[in-house]
Amino acid sequence: MTGERESKLLLIAILAASFLLHAAIFFSMEPSGYHLYDTDTWYSIRQAERISHGEDPRFDEMLNPPGGDIIEWGVMVPFLYSFFISPSDSPLDIFNKLAWLPPITVVIFSVAIYFLVGRLFSSETGSFASILVALSPGIFFQNGMYGILDHHLAESILLTIAILCILIFAKESRPRFLLVATVCAAMMPFNSNTWGIYVAMILFCILMCLIIRYHRSWLHITAIVLTGISFGALSLLSGTKWISLWTGWHDPISEISCSDPLLLMARINVLVLPIAIVMAYLCYNRDARVIPLVILLIIMGIVTLRFSRFEYILMPFVCIVAAIGIGEIIPRKQGNIIAAAFMAISIILCASTIVSLSNFERTNSDWPDALEEIRAQDAGVVLAWWDYGHWISSIANQSPYADPFQNHVVETAVIFTSDPVIGEKLVASRNVSHIMISDTDRNFYNAMVSYSKSTVGYNESYLKYLIDSPPDNRKIYRKGIITVYDITQ
Repeated sequence: MTGERESKLLLIAILAASFLLHAAIFFSMEPSGYHLYDTDTWYSIRQAERISHGEDPRFDEMLNPPGGDIIEWGVMVPFLYSFFISPSDSPLDIFNKLAWLPPITVVIFSVAIYFLVGRLFSSETGSFASILVALSPGIFFQNGMYGILDHHLAESILLTIAILCILIFAKESRPRFLLVATVCAAMMPFNSNTWGIYVAMILFCILMCLIIRYHRSWLHITAIVLTGISFGALSLLSGTKWISLWTGWHDPISEISCSDPLLLMARINVLVLPIAIVMAYLCYNRDARVIPLVILLIIMGIVTLRFSRFEYILMPFVCIVAAIGIGEIIPRKQGNIIAAAFMAISIILCASTIVSLSNFERTNSDWPDALEEIRAQDAGVVLAWWDYGHWISSIANQSPYADPFQNHVVETAVIFTSDPVIGEKLVASRNVSHIMISDTDRNFYNAMVSYSKSTVGYNESYLKYLIDSPPDNRKIYRKGIITVYDITQ
């Protein structure tokens, strides 16, 4: 009883530490109160704001000027956010009200993992899985940080809970777990336009459970493994032509670029040994609870190698399978060794998480003032690189010519990578009133060229002209690295 109590106290302490780690960035906030290290957050804020005003969040007349744009994102998360805000709130007010929700959500999710994995295996394994998830570094950790208000954390939570509930239902035949899995699957289309691949994984998990339950032979299990690997290999080899059906992206964006295998391994390397133990365990014990998790882990690993953004889907399953290795398969008589190994893993993960936090890229503090200036100027349509589009629409309340939904991205890239004479003519032919430039945009030049296919070098480009030698009569605002030009003059 004492040992169980100590384990629960340790779990509570680790969850508290996880909350503090995810909220740590709060203590380094800029005086403005804005955190602009993320773009999707600010469009989620805009959607929540529009919902609170009684407007349709699925269409935004400010985007894709002059016609507006249909928003393919799900509205579930902004709809939930709208319950915490009022119509009179500014974007900064909304941010301050909602910013603590992701760290709180991670803790709640970790507690849910404790109960679900504990129900499927044992309370010790549930504790291990909960702590590993709570301390998991990388993109999954970043999605749960203070102020990251997009829908990606909800993707991880819905898929993980759905899969675990299906496995519990296969074990116990209790309808309430199937109901929870069904509800999670039903919520996915309202959360993200990548819902199709997640529902496919859920259906694949159900198929695996049925085959394992009624045909538990190596022939059928081998068929399942080969099917799973084929499913993952298909996404790996076919690239955006296949995945674009689920993501909606068609252009070279870092989120859907291939993962760096060494970086991915660096984030999970302390968990490789317990995962390998689970793999070896399956060679002599066909555990119906473990086989679907391992196969899904293989599928998600292959998909993540092809599309780095799916790391946040992979990591909870990495943690769960590693926890099975630590809590279930290593002989129980080696309890002290398990505890020591687990504590070592936790400490390493904590250190890795802190490094991940300290290396997290933050945006220059000149941006908030520049965006407020554009808001005060009522600029109209603002030409800027697409990364800044959601900041312009939400904080500045103006229309971005290009945005992260990829509206007018090619045209914008062509303008910035042209020579100055052609660039001036192209800008004059567009429905644009202002240009917003950051001195750091030179770092995006190669990305711009990947869209425009331009042969103009940076030193001869319109972008360099705007940064280094623009006409003074157009300059309306300059602070630090940000310059805004009125091109109607």
